[in-house]
Amino acid sequence: AFAAGNYAGTPDSAYELYQQVMSVDAANAIAPNGIAKILDVLGVRADAELKAGDLTAAAMTVQSITMISPNFAQLADLKARLSEGQGNALDALSRDLERAARLFADGAVAPPSEPNALSLYQSVLVRDPLNVPAKQGLSRIGNALLAQARAKIADKELDAADKLVRRAEALAPAASELRTTKLELREARERRDIANNPRPVGPAEQQRMAETLSRARDYARNGD
Repeated sequence: AFAAGNYAGTPDSAYELYQQVMSVDAANAIAPNGIAKILDVLGVRADAELKAGDLTAAAMTVQSITMISPNFAQLADLKARLSEGQGNALDALSRDLERAARLFADGAVAPPSEPNALSLYQSVLVRDPLNVPAKQGLSRIGNALLAQARAKIADKELDAADKLVRRAEALAPAASELRTTKLELREARERRDIANNPRPVGPAEQQRMAETLSRARDYARNGD
């Protein structure tokens, strides 16, 4: 297990196997030496993880060291460095969230604007996947893109509107806004197709088309 790098944290890890040996042979000299080697390896690993800025991995390694030996010589220093790194990481997240909010307010919502709020919110979520303000920021960007899409629909730029809707949908915008915009885009396409392929439409068919569009609007409003 030691040679395979399975030092601690699983039932078949080197540490657990050494513990089993000591439970039946308290005088065994090999097991304590093996545990000491595990601690040395984990200490080196934690040091390297902290230097690399991999705080998630470092936290898990420090936790393993603490579980094996709370009195490990390097543990206090490793914990202090980990705490400092986590504090710095939180400060960096806060700065990026504030900057993203300012960019959004200034209209630098997404590419091609550089820098832009979208990239910063996505960067925050890479480092902190559960970050609520970043997720909310993405939803606001999605809503802003939908507003841009509706403006493109009004200008009859339907292909551009479709691209904006697709980008917005990936950002979890408000469901009602998404449904309404999709409906507007579909109706605009239908009007364009009718204009490009005119044919006589009788009163009965006009009535059916009006009723169909009315039902579609009702479905969109009700979320069906």
